[in-house]
Amino acid sequence: MIIEDKLALSRRPGVISFIREGMFYRCYQQSLFFYLTQCDGKIKILGKRIKKLGGEAVFYGGFPMTQFEQRYPQAELTGWGAEIQGDWSDRDYVLWYEECVNSLLSEIATAPQDDVDPFVLTQQMRHFLQSWEPGCYPPAVESGFIQGLKQHLSL
Repeated sequence: MIIEDKLALSRRPGVISFIREGMFYRCYQQSLFFYLTQCDGKIKILGKRIKKLGGEAVFYGGFPMTQFEQRYPQAELTGWGAEIQGDWSDRDYVLWYEECVNSLLSEIATAPQDDVDPFVLTQQMRHFLQSWEPGCYPPAVESGFIQGLKQHLSL
């Protein structure tokens, strides 16, 4: 399955899509966010920029099929994987992704480095730090911020 199809399945409202990939089920983007906030959230988060999508950051996480079947016997199996129905809005996802991931990581990675005082923070960095509270953001967002900050400071 191509990445565009995985992202389309993952953005359907009210559904967490678990896409079968080998011996794993993986969640992408919105489904990953919903999984983190609506389920037990025990999932390793990975991310990469997809050249085919213009460098868009795509985040995903997964676990073995056997664990999935034990955790979610109520899941509906499909031809491409499985899904769990729920009742939630993607408003929080949009805030999480656009403000915390896309803007921060993109601007930090592309910030000019020449003759910049390493202690000057971008507006997005300041906003993130001002709104940060323990447990407010998933670990992947906080880790991405620290990695971006290290890049910005050229450490």
